[in-house]
Amino acid sequence: SVASQEPGYGTKKLADGNIVLVNYEQLLQNEATKRILLQRSIDTFERTIEKLDARNDASKKLAKEQEDAKREADSQLVSARDEIAQLKDVVARLQRHMDAEKKRAPGSEARLFEEELGASKTQKEELRMEVESLKRELERKNDLCNKFEA
Repeated sequence: SVASQEPGYGTKKLADGNIVLVNYEQLLQNEATKRILLQRSIDTFERTIEKLDARNDASKKLAKEQEDAKREADSQLVSARDEIAQLKDVVARLQRHMDAEKKRAPGSEARLFEEELGASKTQKEELRMEVESLKRELERKNDLCNKFEA
């Protein structure tokens, strides 16, 4: 046949015995197109897998950082609780010591109050003396002014 003589065409005998005309050029072009599309799909899938792997790695890293931060916070909480317990113990010991001091020297608070009151009296006396001194200075200056006016 004429078609089988043209370049890129040929005949093929099928299993049932029929002979068909095949455009091998078109067949090769279709197969090449399929391979190109298949390769593009593979490339797209590979990029998608790489992106998903990167996101997975980032999520794992974030989870690890959060776990580390939680562990650090838990450690700080334990330390803070220990410190609070120690401070409560110190406060209790100081309170017991103060209670023991009160029993041993019941007048110690009264003595401290009297000392403070005494310091206050001393300050008052110093201020009274300063006021007297200022009064005398004022009287002296008034006398001088009166002498100049006369």
